[in-house]
Amino acid sequence: MMLLWVVSASAAPEVYLSISKGFGEKLSVALPLFEFTGTGVADPDEMREVLRFNLAASGYFAPLENLDFVDETEADDRNLGRIKFQEWIALGSELLVKGVCEVTGSELSVEAVVYDVEQGSAIFGRRYTGEPSKWREAIHSLSDDIVHQITGERGIASTKIA
Repeated sequence: MMLLWVVSASAAPEVYLSISKGFGEKLSVALPLFEFTGTGVADPDEMREVLRFNLAASGYFAPLENLDFVDETEADDRNLGRIKFQEWIALGSELLVKGVCEVTGSELSVEAVVYDVEQGSAIFGRRYTGEPSKWREAIHSLSDDIVHQITGERGIASTKIA
C-alpha cells in the first residue's frame, strides 16, 4: 500500500490518497514452446516470450523461469504422447499452457489448451486463425482469454495505447 500526503503552503486541508494493489498471490504457469509446423514470420521462441510478458504484466501470473526444465519436461510429454502432470507439479507449476502453431500458405492457426496441473485436466482451449503476419495479435488474444478465463477480469494485452 502506498500513502501520499500532500500539504499546501497556504495551510489548505491535507489530502490523503490511498492506493492499494489489487492482486493476490500469482499463479505459477508453465509455458513450453508451442509445436510449430510450416514456414512464416511466427517464431516459437518469440511467441512464448510475448505470452510470458503478457501474462506476467497482467499481475495474476508468474511464468516459470527455468525454461530448460520446462522444455525438457515438454519434450518428455511429446515423446510419451501424454502429459506427465506430476512432473509439471514438481517444477512448481499450477497451470500449463500447451499449444500448436501451424502456418499453411497464407493461413495461420494457433491452438492452445490451458491445464490445471493439480487436477490433471484441461480448463479451456481456443483456436485463433488469421494471416501469418498477425501471429502477435493471436498471442495477445490468447493472453487475454487466459486472464479472463482464470480471473474473470478482462485482459489488457490486446488493448492499444492512444
